[in-house]
Amino acid sequence: MINKLLKYSVAFSLIFIMGSCKKFVEKGNINVNPNAASTTTLKSLLPALIDATATNHYYVAFYTTLFAQQMAAYTSGVIDVDRNVDVKLDVMVGIYQNAMTNAKVMIDLANAQNSSYYNAIGKILLVENLMMATDVYGDVPYSNAFQAPNVLYPTYDKQQDLYPLMQKILDSAITAASATAVGEIPASNDLIYKGVMASWIKTANFLKARLYMHTTKKDAMAAANSALAVLS
Repeated sequence: MINKLLKYSVAFSLIFIMGSCKKFVEKGNINVNPNAASTTTLKSLLPALIDATATNHYYVAFYTTLFAQQMAAYTSGVIDVDRNVDVKLDVMVGIYQNAMTNAKVMIDLANAQNSSYYNAIGKILLVENLMMATDVYGDVPYSNAFQAPNVLYPTYDKQQDLYPLMQKILDSAITAASATAVGEIPASNDLIYKGVMASWIKTANFLKARLYMHTTKKDAMAAANSALAVLS
């Protein structure tokens, strides 16, 4: 008798659970995390993007110098990272997932909210990370990246096309940063310059000069003159 009751109890429980799961799946909530915010803000995006960019500078320097044998792993703590597999994987995850994806979200949100200063900073930090990506890997995805789930395997842009593209993005950022402030304005959440856009403009010009200096093998004189022009 007890065995029959146990069987009926288990069967009833399974039917109840299956019915509940079916309703949960049909409502489309299966991949929704109730503890995570469904939207974000410019104020919260900026410090996260700055932190990711700083972290990426560290990882690019750390992994590539190990790979190029400018540094060596002498202790057991970093032995596992003294391999080119980390150069191929870890750096790119940080640049794309933690930095450029958030930069793209911030730029789009700034455009939607007509916030010119956040737009400018987003573009400057986007270029800073894209520059690291192409300097390390050469050809990298950009033009049809950041379009998941519609595009899961973006094509690679040639480095020679990315350099003039980054210059145009920086020009656009300088224009936005130089304009009269509209929309939300960054302040203490700007962990670098506290919302002082003149400093961001200097950063954009510095990055432009750096991009020019990376093309010295193509035309050294033109690269030097262009770099000096923006540094003035």
